[in-house]
Amino acid sequence: MAVHEISHFIFFEYLKKINDINSISLPRDAKYYLKESLTGALFNEEPLRTELKIETYLGNPEVQDIFIKSEPNHTELLVDYIRRKYVENKQNNKNFEKFLTSTILKFNDVSEEFSNKRKIWHCWGKELQKNEVELLEYRKPIEIR
Repeated sequence: MAVHEISHFIFFEYLKKINDINSISLPRDAKYYLKESLTGALFNEEPLRTELKIETYLGNPEVQDIFIKSEPNHTELLVDYIRRKYVENKQNNKNFEKFLTSTILKFNDVSEEFSNKRKIWHCWGKELQKNEVELLEYRKPIEIR
C-alpha cells in the first residue's frame, strides 16, 4: 500500500521538526518500530479509515507480535498502545506533535528493548511464527512508563 510508505515521509518530517525544536531523536530501531506502529494505529482511525476504505489494518508484520506493558496489569499490542495514546491525546485536545514528542521520549527510554526485538526479527523474519522459543521472547512485553 503506497499510502503506508507515504505516511513514513510525513512521520520523518515530524521527527525532524521535533528534533530541531527539542533536540530529541530516536535510535534507529525504536524509530523503525514507532513509524510502523504509528501507521498501523492511525490507519484504523478516522478519517483515514473511511478515506482509505480500511476495515482493519494490521500494518507491518514485524509489529504484529510486539506487546507493551504500560501499567502493572495491562499488556497490549504495540499498535493498540499507540492507538490508545493517540485517542487519549486527541480527547485531551493536545496536538499531534505533543503526542509524538511524548511517545518519542517513552520509546527512547526503552530503545534497547526495541533493538533486541529487531535482532530477533532479523534472524527469523516471518519464520518466527514457527519457533516457539524465539516467538515467546519476541512477544515478551516491553515495559513503558
